[in-house]
Amino acid sequence: MKCKYVFEQGLTDSNFLRQEYTDYEKAALFDYFSRFTEPDAAAAGSMRDYCTGESLTGVELVCYSDGLYVWSNEEIYHIEKYNAAVSDEFLEYVLKKQGAAKAQQNEA
Repeated sequence: MKCKYVFEQGLTDSNFLRQEYTDYEKAALFDYFSRFTEPDAAAAGSMRDYCTGESLTGVELVCYSDGLYVWSNEEIYHIEKYNAAVSDEFLEYVLKKQGAAKAQQNEA
């Protein structure tokens, strides 16, 4: 199975799409990302800030996957710092997962 990317438009320059997330949406995204601590792959080189063009020296580019979607720490950085827009499909997926997790906690 081929994994889907979390962004519809790739992170290739400062023209990436931005989104105004609610506090809940942004917290749900970062909660979801934080569940995956072991990278699936690492790339030679460092992360890049696509808004400033700076190479983030000393920060290795790594990729994560949940088996359906794939993302990198570079994408997480741009979501956190610049509100880079994930695909609507991925955001809905994460929010559903977050809701299911909260429901399980309430049952316990």
